[in-house]
Amino acid sequence: MRRRSGDRSRGAWAALLAAQLLSASCGGGGIATLINRGDGSTGGTPTPRALPVDVVAAADLRDDGVVELFALSASGDPPVLLSPELIGGAAVLRFALAPDGARVAFLVARTNPVVEELWIADLRYDVAPSKAHPDLGDGQRVRDFAWSPDSARLAFVGDLRTAGVPQLFTTAADGSDHRLALPDEAGPVAFAVSVLLPESRAAFHWSPDSRHLACATADPAQPGFALWVVDAEASAPRRLAPSQGDSRGLPMGRAFELPWLPFEWAPGAAQAGRIAYLVERSVTPGASVDPPGHELRSSALDGSDERRLSQRHPPGEPPPDVLRFAFSPDGSRIAYATTGRDPARVELWCSDPATTAPDFDAKRISKRGASGAHDVLHRERDAFAWSPDSQRIAFRGDLETSGLVELYVADPTLPPSANDRINTQLRLPGQRVAAFSWSPDAQRIAYVANEFATDTFELFCARADGSSLFVVSRSSASADEDVLFAPDPAAPGFAADERAIHWSPDSQRLAWLADGAVEGSYEAWSALPDGVDRFRLNGVLPDPASDACRIAWRGASELLYVADQRTAGRFELFGARVDGPTGVVLTGSAGRGATLCPTFAQR
Repeated sequence: MRRRSGDRSRGAWAALLAAQLLSASCGGGGIATLINRGDGSTGGTPTPRALPVDVVAAADLRDDGVVELFALSASGDPPVLLSPELIGGAAVLRFALAPDGARVAFLVARTNPVVEELWIADLRYDVAPSKAHPDLGDGQRVRDFAWSPDSARLAFVGDLRTAGVPQLFTTAADGSDHRLALPDEAGPVAFAVSVLLPESRAAFHWSPDSRHLACATADPAQPGFALWVVDAEASAPRRLAPSQGDSRGLPMGRAFELPWLPFEWAPGAAQAGRIAYLVERSVTPGASVDPPGHELRSSALDGSDERRLSQRHPPGEPPPDVLRFAFSPDGSRIAYATTGRDPARVELWCSDPATTAPDFDAKRISKRGASGAHDVLHRERDAFAWSPDSQRIAFRGDLETSGLVELYVADPTLPPSANDRINTQLRLPGQRVAAFSWSPDAQRIAYVANEFATDTFELFCARADGSSLFVVSRSSASADEDVLFAPDPAAPGFAADERAIHWSPDSQRLAWLADGAVEGSYEAWSALPDGVDRFRLNGVLPDPASDACRIAWRGASELLYVADQRTAGRFELFGARVDGPTGVVLTGSAGRGATLCPTFAQR
């Protein structure tokens, strides 16, 4: 990413980037009035909110430097405060809407004493927010949380019982019925390792039916990490892995660009109630020990019917090491990155998750490169991804020329799998496909690459077989607009876990951020997949250092974006149609916005 030509303080942007990498929400600014939060928790039936809540945002809209959580309406009514009153230095760190949109959970960092609390606010009624746990002592904190898919319960990880020992808890959606999910002997909850977002994800997953939780812990009874399963009511906990005969458990220490957990519930009806995971392979006592490595397995909830899903190489050859895996959306296939017969090479394989003969069913789907230097990527956030219809898988790798990362699509059901290269073949050092995204209808794939100039990343779109390739983001043959695809010290708000490419729900349009007018000053754009009907969504920015910093679709014909387009340095949330112009200011027409880019989520 190139830096802007303006003179914005690098120290300020470094501080911003650090805050984004910690998933802290941003803020700053002021508004003329706030709707007072009512409290309908007494006196019978709660009072419904007077105005609909369409968007929830974290920002310091009261211009006091305190990041708070606000409810916003699509009509631009004054924001409504959702979080409790906070003192200077306190902040709402992050938040998550319940899947049914009824509530929002959020982390609050209090400075006196230093604690991080989990709160729940009801978006339907004017009631005060409630804490999801008992009061915490100085230094205690909740570190991560997640709603169950049915929105009935909230799971979270914190050191509520013993300082410095994170454990898994659940609570009802309204904050009642607080329970410890795993016994003390399970050990502390493990955390995913990320090179961009350190310790930002606790190692637990809700099952698709909301009936169970899976969790990785640092088991004190053995080296390595164990996998536990417990039901939503925190009863009948069971350790699934490592099973008897395994020397160690899950590879929680492996680092990825984004937090990734080495276990996942099987989606779809065919494999309902099963979970897949990586575990160190079994070794026979007294035998020559194989090189370290992990294999892909699955089992039922009670630990029975454990199956190996990944392949093994013939005797005498180095055993494969499975590095990462992903179920197809319908659960019918499972793809995984693994070392090949040359241990230095990473390949993409696929198997039937119902297999009882993995050495027969597992097939390599990435074509073999010329040497061990040619690999499929696996640590990156856009390493490989299934199409929404589960028919194909896209992946990045330098299969043709070492160091030149290209984008391929394969059909895992075809023997042997053909690899369709989507991008124009890369030939110059430094060229690469940096990010990609399937369209919701699975017919197209959009990607960001520097195909034409190594210092300019553009947005491209093609059919799933590589045909009908278009440059979407370019306004003219001589333009050098740079699409924002990764954190940049000169770009406010764009965090490591955000996506660069935004498809409309109907797959008809794309949206993105790029410096189309002034180098380093990012704006919000939209176009058809062939680059036609291209529009700048934001108004003219008032300063070379101004930016559009976040963007999201609101239906198929409207978008939301954040920019400091009315006053430099004051970020506001705007609504816009794909053909412009800017419409409602959701953060309040009388407001001055926020000094940093607010995070937001649509209800």
